[in-house]
Amino acid sequence: MTVRLRAPLSLLLAAAFGVVALAPVGAHAATGHAGEVDPRIGSGGDGHTFPGATVPFGMIQLSPDTAMPDFKHAYKWAAGYQYGDPTIMGFSHTHFSGSGHSDLGDVLVMPIAGDVRLEPGDPATPGSGYRSRFSHDGEVVQAGYYAVTLSDYGVRAELTAGRRIGWHRYTFPAGKPAHVLLDLRPSIYDYAGKVLWASLRVHADGTVTGCRTTRGWAPGRELCFAMRFSQPMSSRELYNRETDIAYKGFKGPGHQAEDRDAQDGRALVGVFDFGRLETPLEVKVAISPVSEANAVANLDHDGAGWDFDARRAEATAAWDKALAVIDVDAPKTAKTQFYTALYHAMLSPTLSMDVNGDYRGPDRAVHRADGFEFHSTWSLWDVYRAQQPLMALLQPARSTDFIRSLIAAREASPFGILPVWAYQGLETWCMIGYHAVPVIADAYIKGVRGFDADKALAAMVASASYGPYGDLADYMKLGYVPIDKEPEAASKTLEYAYDDWSLAQMARAMGKADVAAAFGKRAGNWRHAWDAKTGFMRARLSDGKFREPFDPEAAGYGSDYTEGNAWQYSWYVPQDVAGLIAAMGGDAKFVAKLDALFEAKVDPSHFKNVEDITGLIGWYAHGNEPSHHIAYLYDYAGAPWKTQARLKQIMDSQYAPRPDGLSGNDDLGQMSAWYVFTALGFYPVTPASDEYAIGRPFVAKAAIHLANGRTFTVSAAPLDGAHPYVGAVTLNGKPLERTYLRHGEIMAGGELHFTMQAEPNREWGRAAAARPAAMSRYGG
Repeated sequence: MTVRLRAPLSLLLAAAFGVVALAPVGAHAATGHAGEVDPRIGSGGDGHTFPGATVPFGMIQLSPDTAMPDFKHAYKWAAGYQYGDPTIMGFSHTHFSGSGHSDLGDVLVMPIAGDVRLEPGDPATPGSGYRSRFSHDGEVVQAGYYAVTLSDYGVRAELTAGRRIGWHRYTFPAGKPAHVLLDLRPSIYDYAGKVLWASLRVHADGTVTGCRTTRGWAPGRELCFAMRFSQPMSSRELYNRETDIAYKGFKGPGHQAEDRDAQDGRALVGVFDFGRLETPLEVKVAISPVSEANAVANLDHDGAGWDFDARRAEATAAWDKALAVIDVDAPKTAKTQFYTALYHAMLSPTLSMDVNGDYRGPDRAVHRADGFEFHSTWSLWDVYRAQQPLMALLQPARSTDFIRSLIAAREASPFGILPVWAYQGLETWCMIGYHAVPVIADAYIKGVRGFDADKALAAMVASASYGPYGDLADYMKLGYVPIDKEPEAASKTLEYAYDDWSLAQMARAMGKADVAAAFGKRAGNWRHAWDAKTGFMRARLSDGKFREPFDPEAAGYGSDYTEGNAWQYSWYVPQDVAGLIAAMGGDAKFVAKLDALFEAKVDPSHFKNVEDITGLIGWYAHGNEPSHHIAYLYDYAGAPWKTQARLKQIMDSQYAPRPDGLSGNDDLGQMSAWYVFTALGFYPVTPASDEYAIGRPFVAKAAIHLANGRTFTVSAAPLDGAHPYVGAVTLNGKPLERTYLRHGEIMAGGELHFTMQAEPNREWGRAAAARPAAMSRYGG
């Protein structure tokens, strides 16, 4: 899907617009795995990914924004960009990848040739504002690089990124005055009054600095920046576009926009003029969550010199290095999907620390990291399932930084607990559970070290014991969350019980028997949500009775569940699937109910008021996380051939190498991590165990290059549409009769080989001893 324009077309564009010194836009094409990534996958429809430039886990996400509407209508634009939009309003430096709620879009920059308009304008009315039309024919989208021609101005815009720096290169048409507009008003998920205060300053050396404080998803978030240009300004104008100011105070120096060196207010716009340019203009922008001074220091340290092509090459090299952890043998389309999924899984959590170690904590104070890099952007309800387990497998050293960041955030928390959904160090309280707990436990169980395990365990216990959070007080007293005290109580009971189990696993591994026993007991609280009469998980009232009336199809605000219904949540006992199977009446009834889930006739409009529930196959909703483990549950009931069939159904219908190729929000890499694991042939159904449930591969060969220097290879033959089932599996040449793989077996290196066949092998993995487990093998 990546469009690479050949030089002749770029020259035609140059001729058409009179552009000076335009390099062929296909130059410097990535040659490693970075060249097999298409960042536009998921940037249309519900995927909510962005196509712009970034590096692995970088602080900067420099990307085009096509719209930033009012938050009530902003869901489609959670990443600032929708592939089907006809105009670009600018390029901002911060974006979430695949979130279902949003913010950011900081430091929006727009190159302009000719007359300057100070308002974005109406996308349907060309020339009504500073936004510009564009064509996808003129886009180049690669890992670490984005380029587009702004057709209303004839400007070629190119973007690349470092860890803390966004690099721009603008080629303006000959004979027209060049300008760069900086707008500190717009924001993703915008609303009137969201900007609480902003400042803008032009220094004597031409450096532009500023800060902006917003009341968004994380209220009171401040982001600062520093910007420099490769050519001197001929003039500049600083505006405060506020129109309704009750108290104006006293006027500062400067009588008009052209002679102000600084401007404060809530609606700031800067216009920087460069006259008629004969060579491209480069712009570099650093950001800081702490201060303007730190932003300047970041710019000085990470942004030396003026060599856009070198910075682009560095970004490509960073992606080549990160993606080289897995070498895949597959057709071109499958490679694009695989490496784009791996790319998306390596965008978050993001660096949120300045070069001097300063970072902003959840207490809003400035702290300094010692011996680690502080990361934030934690969509923990999503990423604990597969994205973070994938990082523990592929990048254990980075997992250490992640865990130290979580511990540091807890130490700075006014509530004394781990993050729930945090970015740039600040908490949003979005979603449910205390899922930083399984992130830490999973990494520890899988051998990740380099952090203080005692501090980590203390943080986990504190988070699981803080009564005011999500009615943990009643949960600890009753063994369940009562629906008359707390919304979405069935989901919370189930997710708390799993988190408790994961905590118990780490405590047991550390020799903390008392902690393991206490939380192991709590892991069985899922049974309080089980209603044998209806066959579904349900919410109870404080008096112990199930809430009535009950509709297993009901979802949305006021229901027993979080972004789901009883059909989707009744499978959420990853720590005790064997117990769930027994509760449902045994293998045959369990399998029959799974089949009923996938085969139900469901009108998608049933969920029209629950925007996150997408990607339906029956009641199964692959576009949202509660369903992600369900297809693998056939393994636990002795029917792995049905897991294999369902996985193919999901891979064929829920992923495609197109802008609308993700059936739901990528959720900071979780949807993509599911794809990576599933393509490899195994999946972490129960993070914090050392087991992966075996599915079937979707690539002929994948070599995982492990941090310990060993390589683990997965291979499958014949792998084609005529052979969708697993006939036999060998591990290092010996038959593997079980349907799970241990983490230690991967880390030891070797080869997992699948012999594929046309018909299902109903005997392989059928025996009880062959099945994956958690509580039944490891205890509570």
